[in-house]
Amino acid sequence: MVRIAPPELIALARRMTLENPRLDILREDQLHQYPPLAHVIDAHLVGRKQRKCLLLPNLRDDGNETIGVFSDYSGENDGPYRVYSILVCGWNHSFGFLSEMEPIRTRYGLADKEISFKDFRYGPISRGLHAYLRALDTCVVGLLYTLVVDKALGTLFRVGQSQPPHEVLAEEGYRWPPRAAEKLLRVTHTAAYLTALLSKDGQKVFWMTDHDDIAANDKIHQQALEIFQRVLAIYAKHSFGLISGAVPFTERSTGYLDLLSATDVVAGSLALHFSERTSIAASTKKGAEEVLRWLQHDGIGLNKMTVIVRKEKNGSITAADLVPTKLEIPDHVTVAPIRV
Repeated sequence: MVRIAPPELIALARRMTLENPRLDILREDQLHQYPPLAHVIDAHLVGRKQRKCLLLPNLRDDGNETIGVFSDYSGENDGPYRVYSILVCGWNHSFGFLSEMEPIRTRYGLADKEISFKDFRYGPISRGLHAYLRALDTCVVGLLYTLVVDKALGTLFRVGQSQPPHEVLAEEGYRWPPRAAEKLLRVTHTAAYLTALLSKDGQKVFWMTDHDDIAANDKIHQQALEIFQRVLAIYAKHSFGLISGAVPFTERSTGYLDLLSATDVVAGSLALHFSERTSIAASTKKGAEEVLRWLQHDGIGLNKMTVIVRKEKNGSITAADLVPTKLEIPDHVTVAPIRV
């Protein structure tokens, strides 16, 4: 049974939605210089707008001074896809979410434990997952954008006969192994495109990524941040007040972790959904299925896009909305009509 949200909730959802967004990120006179991934993302968003189903968060108003970018990844070893999940949100809009998470952590005995996919079997996380996902839906203003990329694809950055990504980075003084270089560029280009799309002149940008091969130590992380800054300049036509970044702090900061966890649980759940593994603990699978159901609807201020990228028979690379199948949709949903 579908329920229509009360007028005040509809008004709030509309205020948090970017009205008539302009998709002019790629410069017409420089189209040949953008990597294939940028064209794929751009074409997918344009297609959604043409179909009148493009919803983007308004991160420019209501006192938001900082764009928060959080990223995580999965599928490196198992299954046919690599998954890259990125949350671009209003950091100054996140106070309500941080406040909401305090009693949730207390109620389910989470203390300062990170909510992560690999720990779905842990009792407090298993029991608190529904409340956590609901808090994201009701209190976060942002876009949770997830790329599911076919491993059969080669690089998404080689244009014509140009050099592979790791060689291009090497010429700029960055020594990255080929696989790590491809991963870094997939993440930074996607994050930069979305940040340029959703931000305005003068806002600050803060990027937090999890510990892995693109942020394995301080030196590598600093290089990744420098590359992100350079890539952001390719897409943004406006300037930023400050661009900074971090990995999870040694001294636990649950506020940052709880936003980063959104990308962790999504990337892990989607990778598991497409995994070729046959033996999966029931508690992990149950949590993953709840996350996949959650991905099928937007929150009040949190928009979600899950996009599969693959090569067609004619050799072209395309992106399409991915809606996991064979999952039950909740019987009762609340709808807030938004004009697009």
